[in-house]
Amino acid sequence: MIPIGKEQALHYRNVVSRYCQSDLAGLVDCFNEAMATVSAKYTPAGGFFYAIISDMRKTDHMLAQVFIPIVEDAAPDLPAEYRFQSYFQLLDLVAARALGKTQADFQAPLGALINYCVDEALTPVTPPFFRTVVLDGKPYTDIYFGVVPDGYGKDMMVPLHSTDE
Repeated sequence: MIPIGKEQALHYRNVVSRYCQSDLAGLVDCFNEAMATVSAKYTPAGGFFYAIISDMRKTDHMLAQVFIPIVEDAAPDLPAEYRFQSYFQLLDLVAARALGKTQADFQAPLGALINYCVDEALTPVTPPFFRTVVLDGKPYTDIYFGVVPDGYGKDMMVPLHSTDE
């Protein structure tokens, strides 16, 4: 059984990001290019993390966003496709850890997260976020989903038109 971390959060200051659109193999190149571009002018504060925004089952055309925390408090000289934000925060996350950093390594933890959401009546409200760390020489990837209880906010929804006749 894969352990699930509950009430997790991601907090970063001074984050540079960009979107990458490619097939699965090309995403790695895009992430490496982003890291090289940012590292040329700024000081990365640790490794990067990323979100897969598109359907992960369609590996021939994927959309991802890569995030690179930096030491500097500003990044005025970024190329046009890059964005800087002084703070990045995600709350109310559930997480699972994969041993490795490939899509094949992610299958079981992603399945465990989805099953956990179903069992606990939670609705994912963010794309999956991935953060790779190296512990004792082994790469691990933490996978996160932002979640809310099923039906959250339903009582706050207002119909666009009356259903009364």
